[in-house]
Amino acid sequence: MGKSADSATRPVLVADNISKSYRHGDTEVHALREVTFEVFPGQVIAIVGPLGSGRTTLLNCLSGILPASTGTVLLGGVELTSLPPDRQLRVRSLNVGFIRSGVNLLPSKTIEQNILLGPDLAGRPRSPAVLDAVVQHLNLDNLLPRAPWELSPTEQQRAVLARSLASQTGVILADEPTLGLNSSGVQELLSALRGASQVFGTTVILTTADLSVGSWADRTLILENGQILEAPASDVPANLADDFVRTVGREARDSIPHVESRIHRRMSKEQAEILEQATRILKSLPGTLPEALDNGKEPPDETPRP
Repeated sequence: MGKSADSATRPVLVADNISKSYRHGDTEVHALREVTFEVFPGQVIAIVGPLGSGRTTLLNCLSGILPASTGTVLLGGVELTSLPPDRQLRVRSLNVGFIRSGVNLLPSKTIEQNILLGPDLAGRPRSPAVLDAVVQHLNLDNLLPRAPWELSPTEQQRAVLARSLASQTGVILADEPTLGLNSSGVQELLSALRGASQVFGTTVILTTADLSVGSWADRTLILENGQILEAPASDVPANLADDFVRTVGREARDSIPHVESRIHRRMSKEQAEILEQATRILKSLPGTLPEALDNGKEPPDETPRP
């Protein structure tokens, strides 16, 4: 499963000026606006933005599920956007595995059978050696004969990750994979995704509205109104926390208690400073938010939740 030095230096995925628009009645909606970035083998990328910022649309365009209005996507060295649908499906099957929020396992099959669907759907032969390595790494040995409904939400997401790793696609697109998990489950799944990168060389692109989840990645891209606003965290100016406040809005506020509880986990010094600055700014905002945060409670919110 190793890669040559040359392949490791070439991007595994390239988005070049991707835009996506559609009409809603008489209004033209711009879901994505000239999004450009590259992703290299083994990188872990977090795309952070609030609801409606274009996160899911971006993942769907990157994989070819949704055609971009303009721009190009290169996946595994192939220009995906120029291919007919059947060829896009083949390239996607060979290169991309998916993890989404909620249950994504077939209830009529065991966990082992669900995992083996990965290579079957990718059109690759099943590899007992790969399956064993994946199962051991994700500690799924005792769960293989069980049905999905017998597993916790975190265990189910680990099984979905195992299915993607067993297919040897090389890229995992994870759309809000931690949504609905408790704090320990979030940490467990993030560790598993990090392990996928370190052990198997898998590239992970993850979307989230949670600042603390975003800070865990090698590289964080901020998405607002369909536009990438910031470069990787290592290259951004010190006022990134102000951009977080502006970009993620109320969802950023809601995530701050989680940021504080996880601030001392493993991350770069600069990332920790950014999150601490974001916390200070959000706590300084007027209203009941500071008191709610200090008490470990959620601030009042009359906005309907999806």
